[in-house]
Amino acid sequence: MYLDFQVKIPTESAGITRKKIKGTTYIYYAYEHNYNTEKGYTVPKNTTIGKCTDDDSELMYPNTNFLKFFPVEEMPETKGSAYRSGCLRAGIYFVLRKIIAEYRLMKCWEISLEKTAVCF
Repeated sequence: MYLDFQVKIPTESAGITRKKIKGTTYIYYAYEHNYNTEKGYTVPKNTTIGKCTDDDSELMYPNTNFLKFFPVEEMPETKGSAYRSGCLRAGIYFVLRKIIAEYRLMKCWEISLEKTAVCF
């Protein structure tokens, strides 16, 4: 899962490569190299660290691997409130509605209102 902010693609680090898959450019980081004696050369172990933005080739949307391998990189400020999907809010509504119906809380509430009703 990619984070919802953009960072600069690391330039001073060796092992950063780009790979285009189905029109999207992914940024990979080679975190380890193993020498293969049969082939006679090193084979890198790569992991994706982000996805390149469409408008600027120097920026990317990072993922959690980027935070693991580049902890000192400058990150933008965190948002004040977390984004919540409308589906999550609707789900809470339906759960509360079901609880109220099962425990007959509306009937209890109506009875308590009748007992405490005051005419103004």
